[in-house]
Amino acid sequence: MSVTLPGKITSLVRKFSSSAGSPPSEGDEGTNGHAGREEKTDERSNSGELRILLIEDSKLIKERLISMLTEEGVMRVTASAATEAEAREQIDAAEYDVLLVDVELREGSGIGAIRHARRCYPQGRQPLIVVLTNYPLPAVRSRCIDAGADHFLDKMHQFQDVKALISDARHLPRD
Repeated sequence: MSVTLPGKITSLVRKFSSSAGSPPSEGDEGTNGHAGREEKTDERSNSGELRILLIEDSKLIKERLISMLTEEGVMRVTASAATEAEAREQIDAAEYDVLLVDVELREGSGIGAIRHARRCYPQGRQPLIVVLTNYPLPAVRSRCIDAGADHFLDKMHQFQDVKALISDARHLPRD
């Protein structure tokens, strides 16, 4: 009889069956030092494309951004999320070079997703985090920057600046 296991369980089973010893003890964070994250390959170094996680709950804006940020060999949106919980799942599942984050989501907050990303990614693999919001108030900006955002843009006035900002990030070393 064959049993199909969810992806994370399957990868853990493979990891444990290929290791010489027993499974890690409770609290062991694995080889990358971050609980709950599997070691990911650096697709960017192979393809050269920036991998973008788009955290946005508006279908229309999401479609516009995906169209705008898809440039073969340069950048592409590899995943998206409409809620904070979905964003956390995507952050835990793969590495991204860029997180493009809306503050107000259908459920939860983009700020929570930013904090989660900063905790999960190891030093030297931190993504560029760009907030694109309809709430360009100083207090909102301060909360986003304090949570770990690198840039804070106003959707109404700086929407078209996103691509250039992300393109420029291709040439910067990652923290």
